Amino acid sequence: MGSLLIVPSPPILTMISKMFQYAVIILLILTISIAAIFSYRYLEDKKNALYENEILDGVLPQPVMTGNSVELSLNSRVSYHEGYKGRTSDEWLSNVLWATGRAPVTGDHRNIFVTLPDGKYQYDPVTHSFSNRTSGSSGKAAFILDYDRERDFDAGVSYMFALLGSVSMWNGTGSQLASCPKQEFLYFGIMDVNGVTDELAVRSC
Repeated sequence: MGSLLIVPSPPILTMISKMFQYAVIILLILTISIAAIFSYRYLEDKKNALYENEILDGVLPQPVMTGNSVELSLNSRVSYHEGYKGRTSDEWLSNVLWATGRAPVTGDHRNIFVTLPDGKYQYDPVTHSFSNRTSGSSGKAAFILDYDRERDFDAGVSYMFALLGSVSMWNGTGSQLASCPKQEFLYFGIMDVNGVTDELAVRSC
């Protein structure tokens, strides 16, 4: 006896063809979606790596002369203990670190460290740049300064230079760079401040 050949009817062939088309479309969508996810992650990794390399190897912007005198900055300075929000600009960070590094050193050494939201770095006043990133985070603060030094006096003088450097950049009262010393650390953050004033007044620190 000969074998019986069963030929699908045209409606069945049409249904199979459509199912095949749908399967191809779904496969293409999945392929594109997976490729997009991996491409996004790759670009994010590259962006983070570039940012880290710029921090590690790049030089900070040159400091800006504000025109506010030391006397005016001293008279306006107030410690703000809480309420920090947001990150500082590169220019503000540059000005504070530049002022920090200008303080004289009386001991054998004074190493300046700045902790940012993404890590802790050593600041080099000679090249005005970061190096030697380690783990750490400034939390809600924009950045935190601390020192490795032989004499506490050298850290104290440098702290004062940093404080005055931040106040000298105030150009209003809203979203300015405020600061507060806490134990051996000097915290900086963005918040509303009283502003620069030449009015003599007793202020609570």
